[in-house]
Amino acid sequence: GVFSLWLFSDSAKEEPLELQAIKISTPVNPGEEILLVTSDQQRLNVENNSNVKYDRDGNVTVDSKVVEQSAVSDKKAETAYNQIIVPKGKRTHIYFADGTCIYVNSGSRVVYPAVFADNKREIYVDGEIYIDVTPNPEKPFIIKTSDMGVKVLGTSFNVSAYREDVEKSVVLVTGK
Repeated sequence: GVFSLWLFSDSAKEEPLELQAIKISTPVNPGEEILLVTSDQQRLNVENNSNVKYDRDGNVTVDSKVVEQSAVSDKKAETAYNQIIVPKGKRTHIYFADGTCIYVNSGSRVVYPAVFADNKREIYVDGEIYIDVTPNPEKPFIIKTSDMGVKVLGTSFNVSAYREDVEKSVVLVTGK
């Protein structure tokens, strides 16, 4: 796989422009439990170390329990974004329909589409994740943070990009 990294500046501490554009904001007082916010604005508390899994239609299960959602947007509609907020001392796993897996670390937030676009797989991260990306040269995987972006075709690596930290890092685990 190809591994590339690009950096961009974001002096403001508000939501990145991409998140503002898709009208996703951090819920006020998310609480002490892991919080999954679905595209239809359901707020679900998720157990520590849970497995959050998506199928090709954007349906989600948490530890084998189906999350009932109002109609997941169809291909023509605006992309449906979900987010998971993991407080300090907790962690969780997200499994996407393409086989890509993310381990979301303590004190992190990840915003992602319930169904990936046809030409790319793109998520937004504030915090730390380890990600094992299923290779797909036609559909690059892009991770955006408040001040950097990582684009890969398929590999596994760690991203540490807590917004309050001065130093951010990307560490390749497997691939190139």
